[in-house]
Amino acid sequence: MSENESVDVAAIPDRVLDDLAEVLIDGLDQLLDRLTDRAFDAPTPGSAVWELEWSDRESAIGQARAFERNWCGEQVPASGWWPPLPLHHC
Repeated sequence: MSENESVDVAAIPDRVLDDLAEVLIDGLDQLLDRLTDRAFDAPTPGSAVWELEWSDRESAIGQARAFERNWCGEQVPASGWWPPLPLHHC
């Protein structure tokens, strides 16, 4: 098939694409959380140490930790290391 030949492609409804985008965003968000946990050697979720840190989240130290985690989570994608998305040619 040459590049100039047209191919009938099934249209994907916008609502389906929106749902798929949400799944992707949720997955990336979870991955960034895991990377941030690794960067700060965070305790295992649900552990006694994690529970202690969670209960202390409103203190000045807890808020500083949250700020650091958020900053780190923003720096990973901003660093530009993301590989480019593959381009599909139709």
